[in-house]
Amino acid sequence: MTASDADARARRRAVVQEYVDAMSAQDPDAVAALFAPDGTRTDPVGSPTLTGPERIRAALAEVMPGPEATVTMTFEELHFAGDSAAFVYDYRLSGPVRSRMRGIDVFAFDGQDRIRELVAYWSADDRVEEGA
Repeated sequence: MTASDADARARRRAVVQEYVDAMSAQDPDAVAALFAPDGTRTDPVGSPTLTGPERIRAALAEVMPGPEATVTMTFEELHFAGDSAAFVYDYRLSGPVRSRMRGIDVFAFDGQDRIRELVAYWSADDRVEEGA
């Protein structure tokens, strides 16, 4: 791996961390800011693809659980190939409803290390309700 490759991986690892931090903070503006102007988000595969940071922000604002709940999202098993990164994530929701979900996100980056494409792999079967 060249120094340039290592630098790109470090920058992209930082974007992944910013993404999971913004999801944990329930901050749709911060999530949307990570996307390229024509960036897309398909979450999960099979659902409509959203294009552009504003549509992504608006959709997230509608589905984020809000201040009565705490979200904790972490990632592990980060893998790089070309301009893409794939990672396993753990998403935990605490509040009136407690649940846990694990899935896989794949990001493709543009030349400025913005998310050009996000594709998420999970289903309702991956979500487990936890006791209060």
